[in-house]
Formats: sequence, structure tokens, C-alpha cells
Amino acid sequence: METLLKYPKWSWLLLIAPIYFFIFLKLDSFHVLLWDESYFAVHATEMFLNDSWFLPYYNGEPINGGTKPPIQYLFQILFIQLLGINELALRLPSAIAAAVSVLVVFHYARSRFGDLAAWISSLVLLTSSAFIHFHTGRGMEADAMLAMVMLLQVVAFSRFVKFNTNKSLILLGLMIALGFLVKSIAGFMFIPGFVIYMLIYERDRIKLVFKLPCFYAAITIALGLPLAYIAYREWAFPGFIDFIMERHVGRFSNELGYYQSAHYYIKLFTTPRFLIWTAPALASLYYVFVSKDKLSQEARLIGVIALSYFVLINIANTKYEHYVNPLHPLFALTIGFMGYSIFKQLSLKNTTVLLTLIFSIPCYMMFIKSQSNYMEPAGDHDDNSTRYLFAASKSHRDVDGLTVLDNGFEAALLFYKHKLAAQGQTIKINDKSIKAGDRVLTANHEYHEWINDNFYSEKVDQLNTAIVYQINAPRNE
Repeated sequence: METLLKYPKWSWLLLIAPIYFFIFLKLDSFHVLLWDESYFAVHATEMFLNDSWFLPYYNGEPINGGTKPPIQYLFQILFIQLLGINELALRLPSAIAAAVSVLVVFHYARSRFGDLAAWISSLVLLTSSAFIHFHTGRGMEADAMLAMVMLLQVVAFSRFVKFNTNKSLILLGLMIALGFLVKSIAGFMFIPGFVIYMLIYERDRIKLVFKLPCFYAAITIALGLPLAYIAYREWAFPGFIDFIMERHVGRFSNELGYYQSAHYYIKLFTTPRFLIWTAPALASLYYVFVSKDKLSQEARLIGVIALSYFVLINIANTKYEHYVNPLHPLFALTIGFMGYSIFKQLSLKNTTVLLTLIFSIPCYMMFIKSQSNYMEPAGDHDDNSTRYLFAASKSHRDVDGLTVLDNGFEAALLFYKHKLAAQGQTIKINDKSIKAGDRVLTANHEYHEWINDNFYSEKVDQLNTAIVYQINAPRNE
């Protein structure tokens, strides 16, 4: 790897090209998706419109249900102020967080294991479809931001273990607090791994940690900021504490709309989105605990945290695919360590050429995946009305006065109502007081039949199953 550049200190700049092509390119070229992305789109947009930085809104009203803490929204509001109400503004915070995670993985692996491990780790993360694509780096949800903050927790904890600095412990407390402010109690879920690692490998230092004033300062920060936010939300709109207890804490003991078996995540890692790096990840987790390399202790820290988190999300009754997202940077680091160790033991030469060959196919696949710009409709819901409004908003097509009829989840439609309003066009959603001269958009079979049964109309535009009808007259006249 030493032959990669004349100035290896700045070799990380080569990551900018794949980061741009895999994460940022054509980020706004697809519509707002169901379900969570549309929630974030509406909440952030309406918070911006209502000049509310911490209290989410939905359909013009403040709410508690279905919301996350403020960090993701705050960044989305800032980008809306800069770029306007559009898909790019809402996806940029996640894309930036994913890019930062790649760079943090590179620099952390380089500082612990060297340049070779840094390149392997960062390229593994960049070619992990589940980390870059749906619901993560190219989405509007908070999961990419959560993964970044939790990765920084690991970095801070590692620095404290290695250097025993007060600053690292304070930084850890701050990152834990930020983890909560990104995605509630999910931001606390690396803490058991930190404790387990200390009990196994640093038991002699535990008493000393309890004597450090900065330890209590870190706890104050880690708990104080979340508690202050909870208190504000409960004061601003009562019921938030009950919501946290039911919908967030309750995910461990209750099934909240998406129950899966105990083997769900094991099966998940055999699906196409995960499969490419599943075997290396499993092998690397084993390797870090059996390796005799002098740097293996650094890798074991990552392995312990990854395994404890994996056990936690398996114990919870509520399971979602994106809950594994904080694991991807950790898997990338353990794979990087294993690769570095194997290359060193085999004394392989021309590592630059070899890595280029190894990652050429994963990079090609990741580029195709990230640029596909197509998502299947969620479940059996037809989201072609959303696709139509997205196309109309991009091309500034005249849809002023359009009525949209949809029998599914309407959050994405609400977002396009706001986006089109910012462009000077007004649409109505699920207003059935239709009269002659109206234009009506629907993609639902039931509404197609309802319009044909009750009105004389003609089709004036169409996108897949989404049809715009020009209403000529009611049939009962």
C-alpha cells in the first residue's frame, strides 16, 4: 500500500471519488419513499414552515407519535433553508453522515492497524449496500446519522482505553448523548459492549475509572442532555414521556408492528443486500479473538462491542432491517484488521493491484445499485401517485388545483403538497368534493372505479398506474 501515492498521508483523498459516486451522485433523482422516509420529509418540512426547531409537526399539527429526537431534523431544516423544500435537502444529512463514517473508519483503521487495513475497511464500508442504499446513506431517515455517532462513541472509548485521557471520556459522554438525540435509546446500545469489554480486558482499571471526576462529568453529559430534551418535549407537548416508554423502550419487550423470529437477523445477513460481506464479517469476528497479532487487542474491542450489540437487537421483540446499520462500520474495521493480518503473514506484494482486483466487482455492483434510483412499493401499496408528483415537481409541470385521491399512507403526498406549494402550485389530498372541471390524480384501483362509476371523465396524463382524470360532469346529472 506504500506505493499507492507519493504522499501517503493524503491518500484518503482518493476516497472522495467513490464517496461521491456511491453516496451523493443523483441523490435527488428518486421520489420520497414509504414509510419512514416520508415521515422524516413531512416532519422536517413542517418544522421549517412552523419555525419549530425541536417540536415535530404533521399535517399542520404538533405531534409526539412517529417522531425521533431532533438532530436529523435540525440538519434537514438547515439544508431546507439553504436549498429549499426538496429531496436533496432532506437526504444530504444522511449522505454526509455516511461519508463521514467512511472517513472515520479509514482514519481509525490507519491509526490502529496501518494503511492497508484503512483501505480495506473503508472500501468494505463503501461497498456495503445495506449501509449506502435504502434507509441509510441515501435516505432521509436518521439511521446513517446514528451509525456515525455510534462509530464516534467507539473511537472515543477506544482512545480512552488506549491513552486514558479525560478528554476522550468526556467525548464519549457527549457522543452517547448525541446518540440519544439522533434516535432515542438506540444511541445507548453500545454501552453494554463498553462495560463488557472493561470487565473482560480492563478489570484492573475499573476502580480507577470510578475515581475520575471526568467519569461523572461524562455521565452527566450522557444523561443530562437527553433528559433536558425529554423535559422540553413533555413541556411543549405533553405525552412525550409516555410515547418514549411505549414506542422506544417498549421495543425490547413488545412487538410494535413488526415482529420477527429470533433468527431474523441471521437470515437477513444471507439476503443480497448483505451477502457480499457476510462471510468475511463472520470470519473476522472469529479471527479477532484467536489472532496472535500484537494489534489484535485493538480489534477485540471492536468485536466485543459488535457482538454485544448484535445480541441486544436479537433479544428485542421488535426487529427491523435497519437496526443492524451501526454494525456495518464495526464489521468493516474487523474485516480490515483480518485483511491486514493475512497480507502481513503471507508477505504479499503489489497490494495495491490485489486490492483493486478484489474490490473492482463490489465497487461496480455498488455503483449500479446506488444509481438504480428505483424502489419497489412498500408492501402492496401503490406509490405511483407519489412518483407522479415527484416528476411534476422536478419538471415544474402544471398541477395547480390537482386533487389527489389515495387510500394508503399519505405522508409522501403531504411532502409533495408542501414542495409544490413552494413552487406556487396548490394540490388537495383526499378531498372527494369533486366537481366538473377538476383534475383528479389516483393510482388506486378502488378510486379508478369510483371515478368511472360517478363521473364522465377523460384521461389527460398517466405514469404507470397513476392517472390524471379531467372531470367533465357527474353521472347523476
